[in-house]
Amino acid sequence: MRCPDGCGDILTVNLDRRAGPAWRLYQREGGLTLFPSVWRDTGCGAHFIVWDNVIHWTNDAWILRRNSSLERAVEGRLTDELASFVDIAAAVDELPWSVLDACRSLVNSGIAVEGTGAERSSFRLASDSVPTSRARKRRW
Repeated sequence: MRCPDGCGDILTVNLDRRAGPAWRLYQREGGLTLFPSVWRDTGCGAHFIVWDNVIHWTNDAWILRRNSSLERAVEGRLTDELASFVDIAAAVDELPWSVLDACRSLVNSGIAVEGTGAERSSFRLASDSVPTSRARKRRW
């Protein structure tokens, strides 16, 4: 693919896990999604995600696409322990970027909390949102 920042470089995106670390390509109704992000550590240094056929720059404010049904599914997977949005996405069979968006929406609503430092992009229920029976719920 051609680098979307306009530098003109051709980027090679490995999709073959047999050849080492690879991106995952999702093709859904909304379009193509690439996971994880593309971060050039040489040349122009571009860092972006491809989500439903749209390039999103990682230094932009995170896009919140409210999806109530996905938020309910994600909330149902959260416990009092931090879980990576990637693991949650696999559990609910959704695009990782969509789940990250839903998790951050739940954080904005006070339902969830995002980890910090090395646990950034991992989420748990907010302390006041954890009913006693759910706090003991097994993780997938």
